Amino acid sequence: MKRLISTIFLSLLLTAIPVGAAELFPDEGVVEPIGHGEINWTSKLLRARGSGAPNLDAQNVAVVRLGAERAAKMDALRNILEVIKGIKITGDTSFGDQMLKSDLIRAKVEGMVKGAKVVNTKYFSDGAVDITVEMPLSGTLSNLTLPPTGEHEAAGGGKNIGNGLVVDARGTAFVVSLFPRVTDEAGNEVYGSTKIDNESALKDGLVGYFKGLEEAKKSGRVGDKPIVVKAVKVNQSNSSLVISKADADRLREPGADQSFLYKGRVAILVD
Repeated sequence: MKRLISTIFLSLLLTAIPVGAAELFPDEGVVEPIGHGEINWTSKLLRARGSGAPNLDAQNVAVVRLGAERAAKMDALRNILEVIKGIKITGDTSFGDQMLKSDLIRAKVEGMVKGAKVVNTKYFSDGAVDITVEMPLSGTLSNLTLPPTGEHEAAGGGKNIGNGLVVDARGTAFVVSLFPRVTDEAGNEVYGSTKIDNESALKDGLVGYFKGLEEAKKSGRVGDKPIVVKAVKVNQSNSSLVISKADADRLREPGADQSFLYKGRVAILVD
């Protein structure tokens, strides 16, 4: 009877605590679910949810709640680590692969996970707790595997052919990744890590991912008058986009100002 009364009292008390939102990334851009978490490729954020069950043997309500919160956060941190392992660096290489190969990368990732920010806590009437944690994808994390970038920024002042590049990959088998490439039909690189200056790559990543052209324009990533090209196919484990020779020649026109490429003003549209 004493246990029953304690449980009822605990449930009534916890019911009065405000609850948070249930969804991780509700209707926000290009989202890839992984396990109990997600990657938002548009906002370049990672989120994961963890759950903690109450210890109803404890007689102190505060102790019960803190214990459930602690368990939920630990679970969320484990889950966001699994999300990180699932991030595609290229179409056939993941963060998990690199963590297996490099003790240094694994140690750095595990250290970053400890600093994940709690963005939502949800309390249930039975004493259970759900916690959502978040950490940035761009910046320190993605830079752990950043390939060599362009040594020099392209000089501006040439013929203005656009203030950004948008590659429409919708309807293809393209795999969203940190470091995609754009080539012509002969395999020559039009855009990739060697075409962007190091500062831009470190700050904003190689590309932005969006579902539509207007969304890409509003983001500020590509400006209001980007060059828009259609991917004709994908290759190299579906992480390299191929555009037509005619579109590639437009971008490589002699005397054209290509500074937007070196600033990483490139977006890819995906389903």
